[in-house]
Amino acid sequence: MVQIENYKPFETDIWFYAEEGTATKYKGTDGEEVLVMSAEVHKGDYVCLDTTADKTIKVAGANDTVIGQVIDHPAWRKDRPSATAQSGEYNKRICTVRLFAYYVHNVELKAENKAVAVGDTIGYVGNNVFDKDANGKAIALQSATAGSKAKIPVLMQLIGF
Repeated sequence: MVQIENYKPFETDIWFYAEEGTATKYKGTDGEEVLVMSAEVHKGDYVCLDTTADKTIKVAGANDTVIGQVIDHPAWRKDRPSATAQSGEYNKRICTVRLFAYYVHNVELKAENKAVAVGDTIGYVGNNVFDKDANGKAIALQSATAGSKAKIPVLMQLIGF
């Protein structure tokens, strides 16, 4: 699970993990080793949430909800793969996404909250708590189990297209 982070009010440049598929290692003619990603994320790409992992983006497809645009070159946060590896077998790169939303905010789910998946809409239910809601105005960036009363980061007032 993602650690609780403090976001500045109305900050829209937020780091995310990048889902880039299989990392394949090749050896060039000069002996230099090169790592190629099967679904590489680039600076300038429009991205959507990868709903299979917390706080992770991927390059948006034709009918995906675009949440923002990558504004820097993805970088390795930890060691890069030393050999060819499938997604999930290596540490993902991170990148900064300029969000098409007002800001990211941590919200507390109600005591008997419904199970929340990344990408679910979240709505305010009163008493300073939130829950999964089909008509909600926020998008979950982290999953939470039912009844967990977790604090999760959400995109407030999504403007995506």
